[in-house]
Amino acid sequence: MSEADKKLQEKIEAGFSGLGSDDEKVYQQIFSALEKEPAFALPASFAEGVVHKIQREQARAAKREYFWLCAGIVLLIIVMIVAIAFTGFKISAGFLSGISAYKGLFVFGAIFILVLHWLDRKFVRVKSDIL
Repeated sequence: MSEADKKLQEKIEAGFSGLGSDDEKVYQQIFSALEKEPAFALPASFAEGVVHKIQREQARAAKREYFWLCAGIVLLIIVMIVAIAFTGFKISAGFLSGISAYKGLFVFGAIFILVLHWLDRKFVRVKSDIL
């Protein structure tokens, strides 16, 4: 804003009405228009409409993310199949034959983990939920 504009604005704000130039008249019209309150009011359902649009946009974003997740998984599977086909990869579970003698140890480990999980839910989690 130039110095002349500032002086003109100060004159108008002070109520000086002896304006002669076109710029002064335009400034006076602008200031008088800005002094008035707007003649419109928002409808009662305006806030609900805004919330509805936000929720709809969030749902669209979630659908987009789900789509890209599924597309990524499908492409990963396709690339894996192509890589297996080109390299001649064969799945071999020969390492499992070496640990077949330890079946009892694996059963004990699974039962032990389940017991620890049950104890955790029964005693530890109940006390921490109260806090």
